[in-house]
Formats: sequence, C-alpha cells, structure tokens
Amino acid sequence: MRDNFAFEEQPYCPLCSSVMVQNTKMLPVLVNHFTNAKK
Repeated sequence: MRDNFAFEEQPYCPLCSSVMVQNTKMLPVLVNHFTNAKK
C-alpha cells in the first residue's frame, strides 16, 4: 500500500482483536491472448 494511504496507527482486527501488520503482495502478470478486443 502506498504510504499516503497507510494508517498512522496499527489497526486492530474486528474479528479477533489482534493487531494487523503491514504486508506487501506481488500481483501476477496478466496476459490477454484475445487479439480482437474493443479499443
């Protein structure tokens, strides 16, 4: 998450009340094999 959209404080999980931790995930590359897509 970009820093300007990050929380200033660590939020708590509403289900289990534990502290949420910052994490980063990499998204897979999407390949569009359909060549007749509308533009």
